[in-house]
Amino acid sequence: MSVPQLNPKYQALGNDSRYFVVTGGRGSGKSFAVGAFLALLTMEQGHKILFTRYTMSSASTSIIPEFI
Repeated sequence: MSVPQLNPKYQALGNDSRYFVVTGGRGSGKSFAVGAFLALLTMEQGHKILFTRYTMSSASTSIIPEFI
């Protein structure tokens, strides 16, 4: 089984910034990239993480299962 690779567009998530706005089309890997990045951040202290979507129904089919 191959390991999924991050889209190069989302490599900037590793930069030292306070906020990130992640955009891209359907299937661009946004949820995967952000979920992988945030999973790594949870191993460090002092981070506050907020997941947002326009509607909760879209969150329940995208970012919530991806993070779990």
